[in-house]
Amino acid sequence: MSGGLESFKHFLDFHKAVWNLQQTNLMAISAFPKGGGYALEYSVTESGGESDVRDSYPFDYQAPHGKQLSEVDIKSLRSAINNLPSESASPPIERLVVVSFCQGTNWVTRSYDGGALPKPMRQIYGIIGERYETANKNDGSLNVFYQFNK
Repeated sequence: MSGGLESFKHFLDFHKAVWNLQQTNLMAISAFPKGGGYALEYSVTESGGESDVRDSYPFDYQAPHGKQLSEVDIKSLRSAINNLPSESASPPIERLVVVSFCQGTNWVTRSYDGGALPKPMRQIYGIIGERYETANKNDGSLNVFYQFNK
């Protein structure tokens, strides 16, 4: 497997159902603002523990961050997840956003175009907080820094 494909497979392993359900994750998100060189990975547990990291292949986790979401934020997050459209998109990797979440007893994975995110996905980023690597970018890369009314 070539280095690019190998790193991308590594980044997608973050969305495996078994691991996420064992971790009691409510959702996982990956974005690739510079292509396949690194991934921005976010996870939120059922109890609202949010963590995010820049994952540079192979196994170099940089700038980790975490916080506890409030009960109001957890409720808003669940509502936004429930409103995500079922259609997936296949944009270029630098605009790809992969979202996985618990829906009943199933672990569901969808992909969206970071340049045209659906409103519920923008709301999710607003709730969990967006990493600085993509905030306020105007260079054509993923731009998901949105404010919204709760």
